[in-house]
Amino acid sequence: MRNLSAGPVDNTKGLVKSLQKAAQLMDALTDDRPELSLTELARLCGLHPSTARRLLVTLEAAGLVQQDKRSHRYSLGMKLFELGHRVERRLELRAAARGVMRELVDRVGETAYLSTCQEGEVYYIDIVESVQTIRLTARIGQRLPLHSTGTGKVFLAAMSGEELDAILSKPLTRFTEFTICEAEKLRSELAEIRARGYAFTCEEHEIGASSVAAPIYDQHDRVIAALAISGPAYRLPREKLIELGPEVREAALHISFNMGANPDRHGCPQSSASTRTGSQD
Repeated sequence: MRNLSAGPVDNTKGLVKSLQKAAQLMDALTDDRPELSLTELARLCGLHPSTARRLLVTLEAAGLVQQDKRSHRYSLGMKLFELGHRVERRLELRAAARGVMRELVDRVGETAYLSTCQEGEVYYIDIVESVQTIRLTARIGQRLPLHSTGTGKVFLAAMSGEELDAILSKPLTRFTEFTICEAEKLRSELAEIRARGYAFTCEEHEIGASSVAAPIYDQHDRVIAALAISGPAYRLPREKLIELGPEVREAALHISFNMGANPDRHGCPQSSASTRTGSQD
């Protein structure tokens, strides 16, 4: 089975110096010195004032720093608070899911994936690998398309009509002979996914790979993530995926309950979910 992981990455290559300098400027605004003038920032970061000014104007336009109109001193912007909150929520999600993922892997013997939807793609935020000798592998941070993966179809099924139209109005890449690239055919499948509560794919993204996935909800009934099981197609044919679908959906609902979802709305088994929460790392 082909390893889906990318090779080692050299983090020292391809760095953008202007971004490094911009990060320096933000890093200089600490708890001890939350507000600094242009001159102070340039001196602390070893930058020419004109260079620092250009970078600060760009950072301010992005909401990453803000300038007081009276003192003209700079401080960190509210956009950083928003970004930090996203990271915090992701860490909370991983903590809420880890124990459930481990139990699911122990039961079904295949690798479990926790993903979010970012910038129109599936984004892996946690993985619990199976102990199978032959298994699919991936890495945290890996991105995959929406239309050809079980997890991606979970996110598509949860989108508003307007969001879905925007995606399906563009050509869909065909990865294998089984990839669904016709918009109406995909819409029909998404309706079925909404009805049964889980999605599955058989060799639609890669020959020899199958997956089944279910949505994870938050306290506002929004789909914030998806839980998936993936493995070789010979161990996970269509019949097996249909058999595992309700189990993956139940596991996803346990995570949803841990994230504050209403157990009555989605049928989360509250007592069991509470037990699982206590067993997490």
